[in-house]
Amino acid sequence: MLKLNLGCGTNVLSGWDNHDADVDLRHPLPWSDAVANFVLLEHTLEHFNSAVGYAILEECFRVLAPGGVLRVCVPDVTRVAQADEAYAEFLASQGWGRPPVKALAQQHGHEMLWTFESLSAVLASIGFAPRRAQPRVSLHPELCNVDGHHRVIGVKFNDVETLVIEGTKPGAEIARAPAASAQFELPRPTAPVNVTRPTASDARGLRTAIVVACDSHYFPLARNLIESIHEHRPDESIDIQLLDVGLSAEQREQLRQGNVTVIEPSWDIDFPARAGAPIWYRAFTARPFLPRYLPDRQLLIWLDADTWLQDWRAVALLIRGASDGALAIVPELHRSFTHLYQPVNDIRLSVRKSYANAFGEELARQMTWKPVLNTGVFALRTDSPLWELWARVMSDGLTRSTDRLLAQCALNVAVATSASAVHPLPQWANWPCHLATPALNRTSGLLIEPELPYEPLSIVHLGPRRNAKVALSSTEGDPINTSLDRTSIRALTATRSA
Repeated sequence: MLKLNLGCGTNVLSGWDNHDADVDLRHPLPWSDAVANFVLLEHTLEHFNSAVGYAILEECFRVLAPGGVLRVCVPDVTRVAQADEAYAEFLASQGWGRPPVKALAQQHGHEMLWTFESLSAVLASIGFAPRRAQPRVSLHPELCNVDGHHRVIGVKFNDVETLVIEGTKPGAEIARAPAASAQFELPRPTAPVNVTRPTASDARGLRTAIVVACDSHYFPLARNLIESIHEHRPDESIDIQLLDVGLSAEQREQLRQGNVTVIEPSWDIDFPARAGAPIWYRAFTARPFLPRYLPDRQLLIWLDADTWLQDWRAVALLIRGASDGALAIVPELHRSFTHLYQPVNDIRLSVRKSYANAFGEELARQMTWKPVLNTGVFALRTDSPLWELWARVMSDGLTRSTDRLLAQCALNVAVATSASAVHPLPQWANWPCHLATPALNRTSGLLIEPELPYEPLSIVHLGPRRNAKVALSSTEGDPINTSLDRTSIRALTATRSA
């Protein structure tokens, strides 16, 4: 696999052919046609005028094999013009002058100012299929973390000024090297996860919070969830934080009376459809930024408002899995999920559509056959770099889609295209009722797996069945027509006791 890093400067990458002044980009590249798999031009193209820049991009297209990818990073004049005062102060402190656009145009030997529209139009005219990417993040594992400009000016200001576009040369998908393919697997931490009776020490000294989000419509479900947490929580060392994405004043007060901290999230990501997005969509956009809202916490557990706890086992396991820095999460993998046995079905098609809308058909083909990491229940330390990667992938997806599953798709992509460690937990730690209706143990009054050995569920995830009545099979007697929410299941137990 040939990977060309052109105009590399000090950003010398392992496994790449790195070239700086030894290859004069003003002349044809010294490689044959269709030999390269990847080409990187990081903060290089802006040092040439438009005519020479166009010729450089044509040469990159020529040397790339069909399906090859060009990654271009340049200063974005549009973003620079909109940058805040802190960025302007930074440029001035470096002696680069004001205003920022003038500094961009007149300093560092820049000869061309690019925008997303102009650069993508040029790439498309040459034959590339361009798409916006984010600094240090790519849908191609080989292009993740190859950028180096942030080490020169810092992550904050690099991300303010840098435009990243990846252009794919039409043709067959690149055959990935074994090392790159391995990055699409779930890296497993070496330490085993042991499950014991939960105690206050489960958090291992980490300041931990459970985070929920809801609007007025989901409030009854969230209240049931919170009541189940209070019922099973071994002590109050783990507090409850709730993101208010459309509650009434009365509902907020009820939560505060129940020792729940209410947080009103902002729009953490700017995206084309934001102006018309409902306030509840902040429950999705805020999720990758939770450490920003809870800076004094060290470990966060996310629970969707339409989940509820039958016991504390799953929470204890989430904490144990995440305490070593891994993402603790439950893949949608269970022997009773019939869609897993069918190559084509509505669930697979829906998942593929969500990926395709946000990230394109190529990635959708790759991701559709992977187990879905269900983001309705997960735990992660606040110092994990996965939060930032998740945010960047989601920001990229939001430029094309506002799918309700985008946050979940983005986290799955972030894990698949990085070396992030994952503790995949058993299905009873997050049971998605729409994939298989659980059964009821009449003796214990608990929802259980519908197949042997009938393991009790720890977290019940209602999902699309939150308002539906189902024929609930049981360990004795005829099926029961009931809803699956906590109140309904507890009522069944109360009726039997009476």
